[in-house]
Amino acid sequence: FTDVEGSTTLAAAMGDQGWSVLIDQHFQTIESIVKAHRGQFVKSLGDGTLSSFPSANEALLAAVKIQEAATSTDVEPRLGLRVGIHTGDVVLTRGDFFGTVVNKAARITASANAGEILVSDVTRVMVGGKQELNFSDAKSVSLKGLPEDHTVYRLEWME
Repeated sequence: FTDVEGSTTLAAAMGDQGWSVLIDQHFQTIESIVKAHRGQFVKSLGDGTLSSFPSANEALLAAVKIQEAATSTDVEPRLGLRVGIHTGDVVLTRGDFFGTVVNKAARITASANAGEILVSDVTRVMVGGKQELNFSDAKSVSLKGLPEDHTVYRLEWME
């Protein structure tokens, strides 16, 4: 999942027409990056997106490119993105994804700050020791609607 932090305030300041153009360009950029990493852009949700990938590694590499695109653009205002990734089997119905895996990914995204990529412990284990990926130490978070605390890692993507 991706989510734009502070989008309601931004949309109000820009007006509906300006916001619509900006968020559409943003979605086009994300979709292009997702496809380049063999992923499927499933849908946009207001100011956020849901995508699916054939591997956790491709999802993480795409997330880095998405954050880089958001921070390196010349278009103002720059969008502060939160990204959350979880790995597992999903339920596919009518071209959309459902299930606990999707819910957990959405909640991980909500736990992130602008500019962060948070990943679940399952995702972290799946990518193993890939040299191009560096993670923060584990932290425990409470995820709305899900029992107990959950371990997440921040993917360190900035130079």
